Amino acid sequence: MLDYVESYSGRNKSEININVCYSWLDTSSTNISAAACLVVDNPSGYLIEEFDAISVIKRKPELNIVDVFSTFDRTTWYLSGVTNDTKCFNYTVIKCLFFTCPQTLDPI
Repeated sequence: MLDYVESYSGRNKSEININVCYSWLDTSSTNISAAACLVVDNPSGYLIEEFDAISVIKRKPELNIVDVFSTFDRTTWYLSGVTNDTKCFNYTVIKCLFFTCPQTLDPI
């Protein structure tokens, strides 16, 4: 299951706060998945800053997030496994001009 909510803030909606919740639904076979990718589409022209992505991983180790990769069209969170407990986290993407933002966020 994946559920997410966006809320806008900042001048001219320059920031979007994204709240993501996920859980493993196929509990008939096992209570935890193998490695998984959680892909969240970014609104056009928005990107997560590397510092913010790393802080999500470090401040919530119970999320099992081991890496993140972001481009202008999506943010991919790499998880070591997904349990049947619903887990949530939030992060902020910022509006950026083509010449002021990196093309991608390098994997950590």
